[in-house]
Amino acid sequence: FYNLISKNLTAQSYTILDMMGCVLIQGMIENQEQSIQVEGLRSGMYILKLNLENDRSIVKLFTKKDR
Repeated sequence: FYNLISKNLTAQSYTILDMMGCVLIQGMIENQEQSIQVEGLRSGMYILKLNLENDRSIVKLFTKKDR
C-alpha cells in the first residue's frame, strides 16, 4: 500500500522488480492512494518503482514476508 497524497506527487504507473532488476509486476496508477497485490511473490526483498509525471520516479525497497 502506498500513499502519495502527503507528498503532493502524481504517479502514472508502477513496476515491481526483483533484486536482479527483472520486472515481476507492472500496472497503472488509478489514484494517489492505492494497494498493490503482491501475494504471488515469494518472501524476499523487492524494488518498487513509481513512475511520476515529468519523467521522474521514486524507487523504494520493500520486504515481502509470508504470513
